[in-house]
Amino acid sequence: SAEGERERRDNRRIDRVASTAIATAQNRRAVRGREVAGDERGNSRRVRAQRKLLGIMSGFDENSLLFNDGDLQSQHLFQAYESIVGQPQQYGTIQQQHAQLQQQQALLVQQQQQQQQQQQQAAAAAGAGGPLLAPPMPAAQAADACRQFRVVRYEEQLFLSHALVVATYTVWKVVVEEELGMQAENVFVALQSDYEPFNEPHTVTIPVNHCNSMAEFETLSKARRIINDIPTWKAYRLAPEVDHQRGLQVRMYMIVLSKPQKWGSQMMPVTIYFRGAYGNPNISWEQKSSPAILLTNSASKWYEKAFMTLGLVKLGYNPKQICKPDTEVKWEDFLTIANQHVQGVTGCKRLLSDNVSYLAPLHIDSLMRMVQFDKGKVTVKRIRYFCIESQDGGTVPALKQIESTIQRYPESWETGRLVGVIGSSVISQYLMGHEHPVGTLVLRMQFHSPSEVCVSSVQPDPRNPERTFVDHLTISQHVAPNDRKLFEYIASSPIHKVMLPMQQVCDAPGVTPSLGPSKTYRTTNHELQRTNHLLMQAFKEGFQPMSPGPPAPSHNLDPVVAQWLQEVFMRDSPAVLEEVMDKFAAARVTAHTLELLEPDDLREMEIPLAPRKLLAKALSARPTAMDTN
Repeated sequence: SAEGERERRDNRRIDRVASTAIATAQNRRAVRGREVAGDERGNSRRVRAQRKLLGIMSGFDENSLLFNDGDLQSQHLFQAYESIVGQPQQYGTIQQQHAQLQQQQALLVQQQQQQQQQQQQAAAAAGAGGPLLAPPMPAAQAADACRQFRVVRYEEQLFLSHALVVATYTVWKVVVEEELGMQAENVFVALQSDYEPFNEPHTVTIPVNHCNSMAEFETLSKARRIINDIPTWKAYRLAPEVDHQRGLQVRMYMIVLSKPQKWGSQMMPVTIYFRGAYGNPNISWEQKSSPAILLTNSASKWYEKAFMTLGLVKLGYNPKQICKPDTEVKWEDFLTIANQHVQGVTGCKRLLSDNVSYLAPLHIDSLMRMVQFDKGKVTVKRIRYFCIESQDGGTVPALKQIESTIQRYPESWETGRLVGVIGSSVISQYLMGHEHPVGTLVLRMQFHSPSEVCVSSVQPDPRNPERTFVDHLTISQHVAPNDRKLFEYIASSPIHKVMLPMQQVCDAPGVTPSLGPSKTYRTTNHELQRTNHLLMQAFKEGFQPMSPGPPAPSHNLDPVVAQWLQEVFMRDSPAVLEEVMDKFAAARVTAHTLELLEPDDLREMEIPLAPRKLLAKALSARPTAMDTN
């Protein structure tokens, strides 16, 4: 009939509204609004349909019995329901049902409180030997029956002080302010994520064990660690610190996870919830962790990748997009990740992007060139090459080289004397373009090798004192392993004398830097031949390298041969020079037989490949006795 068709059409409209609002509810039965007189089953379905629709439109679950704005919103929702169904309904009926349900809930809470009071009174009477009447619970206290203790401190194991990376063994510490005599009996843990495999929460309830000290906790938490395919959770509590004046106590709870290797989040962020449960179900404490990644591989590069992923997720990036190498990241966000990494590794307060000197823009420009900055953005691939992964050829990532230099010279980095990464051509153009006076010095990291520091200074040309050039002196970490050695070397180096306003920060007594040209120089690559000639002349005049220099040979070697080897290996480490000297002494090479050596002879002397190449080149360039005559 027409009436039945209209009723079926209305029911289908109600079902479409309900299924659209609740996306997670699947395979639900269609809401049937048919009221059958005397049929209790039909009436219950009608009530559930009304409650479901009201819950949908008010933003609550279908089982919710409360409304956001009281009767006014309930009336609006009922009117909306009327407009959908098309049939007049009685608002008073729904309002009365709501009031009745609230009364039933209040009565149930009151009965539970009375039962708890009776149990406490009976226990007190049994302990004191007589009846003990307790005053009735005040209304304010009854309203506060469901309460949470305050978490005063929360600690988690953060990788580089910024990222929660969960490996095989992880500890969380929660410090809770409780009432006297209270202690949590269980800890509920839930791991949840928007991505697989934790889109369905992983939940577990852990019994809490008591520890008398932190040493006992360390022993118990690491004992009997079973490695299997199931994660092992443990929870411990320490003895509380009591504050009698306030009537409170502070207690620390530790949650330990022993994670199997295969149990991970596939480089997707996970949120971990902790809830401490007491004997009273209405009392608890809760804590939410920062976004975490559960690793399935403990290699260092995966820690670095998780650090970068979590950093970008906190800045609002989609974790699935971060996995794609062509994803673009804002320049400001890249600097944030790099600054956090540098701070976590070195512990310095100065950030990589801080403007600490007038040369800071040149340092920032070098970073832009390293990551191929384009239109205000950087690709994820270039960020990985800069921070985590090695490019073709196996070079160490630039950020790790920068951090190693900062760790060697932390004072220079913090005070700004070490300006940052600047290329030799850039600093030369700057110093010469601004006509800086002779002796102006810049301490920087090399662009192509940030793990090495270089002193760039303006020097007079020995052929024409009226002209100047920029000298670049690379200082080995073996010569200057820390800030003090670095400044002492610069202040007293006979190879590189400069005008030093830096003399104020050096502690090298007896050093008088010269303002004039030095006898020897180490110049730019364009004047390499002239530099080598000057150095050779300095050695012939009796110049000896400063300490720490090559150790005095403990073997019997011709002094002429020893001096020649020192000239050849002057840029290498003392260990290489000592090894080659031992080989020459064992072969009894003298000044007369040195000219007769050939590459095959060097191979027979078992000299390593790299030193052998240098020796062969030096022998071919060495003038023979006939040429000298």
